[in-house]
Amino acid sequence: AREGNDAGDHPPITPVRSATENEVGSEAWRLYELVTRHFLATVSPDCKFMRTKVRFEVNGEGFAVSGRKLIDPGFTRVMKSGEMQDIEVPDF
Repeated sequence: AREGNDAGDHPPITPVRSATENEVGSEAWRLYELVTRHFLATVSPDCKFMRTKVRFEVNGEGFAVSGRKLIDPGFTRVMKSGEMQDIEVPDF
């Protein structure tokens, strides 16, 4: 078992210089791009969206639907897998 207390102060892995795929090769490029995008996301603004939740009842049975509308993509703009998609709530 690990001993000690994780204070959360371990510095993140950060890119130290710019590079191109031709300079580092395709396999290393994938890692470099992951580290770089993650670093940029940590210093980017928050993702902001408006959330809507509708609850209604029909014949004593409760229903709910929720959605969201993207206001500012923030950090998700630089992350390949983090894009927020709008979830439409139909007009009732």
